[in-house]
Amino acid sequence: MDEKDKMKARLLEAKKKSGKEKESALMAVAEEFQAAEAYNELGIYYKDETGEPEKALEMFEKGIALSPRTAALYNNQASCYVNMAVKSEERREEHMAAAVSLFEKAGKLNSVGYFFLGNLYMPKINPPFPDDYEKAAGYFKKVDRDAGACWFSALNKLGIYYYHEKKDYVRAAACFSLAVKLGGTDKQYKNNFEMAFSKVRNRKFWKEKMDALELPGQIDEMAETGEKRLIPVCPRCKSREIGRYSVAENLRRSLAGGIKKKIHYHSYCKKCGYEW
Repeated sequence: MDEKDKMKARLLEAKKKSGKEKESALMAVAEEFQAAEAYNELGIYYKDETGEPEKALEMFEKGIALSPRTAALYNNQASCYVNMAVKSEERREEHMAAAVSLFEKAGKLNSVGYFFLGNLYMPKINPPFPDDYEKAAGYFKKVDRDAGACWFSALNKLGIYYYHEKKDYVRAAACFSLAVKLGGTDKQYKNNFEMAFSKVRNRKFWKEKMDALELPGQIDEMAETGEKRLIPVCPRCKSREIGRYSVAENLRRSLAGGIKKKIHYHSYCKKCGYEW
């Protein structure tokens, strides 16, 4: 058994302990092997089990010094600052700024950090961070495949954003569709897709477009090109400046001036005046 395997075995045993015994065992592993993983576990112990954020931050910092490209250390340190922001009104802004900075550092290494940031700004979820759906959606868009299950969850939350905030049912349905297609197993993703897709006009057209999607970054392009193709074109001059006649307008025009023939045109070209 090499040193790394030995460290992992010792760390696993230490994590099974509780209280001061666990603290001592984790500290022994961390100091003997100078292991960032052990310092991370110590930080979690102080953050979640003993409620000592200062000690937790110190342990996470030691882990970062040993392994500066480990996203989990930054995420855990950021989470610690979030907890401190909740409890300290006096230093709230300072702690919130630190949390955002650390989650962004983590996000550059593994986009789970962006997922956590998106959650912080989701409405009515994580006070004291302000409700900011636009900011939340911006971070969810940065989440990618390396985030695993968080990727599917981010797509689902993006879909909710488009559905409720923007009333953009095409993009909402596309997000939910991708969440299911790329591997999300949560039944809610499928339910959300059916809910959003039921509000989409020209469903056959859009279903083909959504089935062709492979990545979230393609959603905007799909929606924009699709919407252009659905805009009617004047049969005579090919202009897209089209107007629509209502049923009431057709009736009024039929009755006006003694015209006996029923007028049933639905559209007209604003450029050349052609009706169809």
